Amino acid sequence: MAARILNLNQPVSELASVGPKNAARLKRLGITTVRHLLWHLPARYDDYSQTTPIADLTVGSKVTIQGEVIKINTKRIFPRRMTIIDAIIEDSSGAVKAIWFNQPYIATTLPEGTIVSLAGKVNLDKRGLYLASPTYEKIGHQSLRHTGGLIPVYPETEGVTSKYIRFLIKPLLDDYVFEDVISEGIRQQYGLTDLTTALKTIHYPADAQDVDLARKRLAFEDLLLFQL
Repeated sequence: MAARILNLNQPVSELASVGPKNAARLKRLGITTVRHLLWHLPARYDDYSQTTPIADLTVGSKVTIQGEVIKINTKRIFPRRMTIIDAIIEDSSGAVKAIWFNQPYIATTLPEGTIVSLAGKVNLDKRGLYLASPTYEKIGHQSLRHTGGLIPVYPETEGVTSKYIRFLIKPLLDDYVFEDVISEGIRQQYGLTDLTTALKTIHYPADAQDVDLARKRLAFEDLLLFQL
């Protein structure tokens, strides 16, 4: 099946999962087209390339863990109108608590028995180690986009998180190719990758070297278009 070419000038409001409210929020970041979205580049990357056994967790470290949700509870603190989701995640080496605030839907999303990948910072209180508001994904057939590898962190605004931006970008990179304004001859002359590869790499790099190569390619295009 031939790869589909996506129109970079397509309004971002026409994408799935972008309604009028989110389109207005994205506009605050200067994102109104698919091109703006794909060129909304990561400000940095969190390295979750290695899965850490729960028994090896240390305070202050940023980690990815994988295990089974063996217990999950919802607590409501009425004077403060706060909801706390309290879960216990277990792997073959041990168990650790994960806590989320004011996200009651997580109790339904991650019921007991769910195999999950969590990424976040390890904290310590009087009850022991825990992950506060970690990013989570169910482990299934699809590759991890929020908790595995070098995870992009984007400039954000109210109502638009890095997780939401990744949610919008990943299907575009998986399902489409992008028309290249730089000819193959020029790319070979200057050691540049094609546009589709550069965009996939800048948003989901394997390592820091990949980031440098993708930035070089996109910077070359920006300079070329500016000169033209």
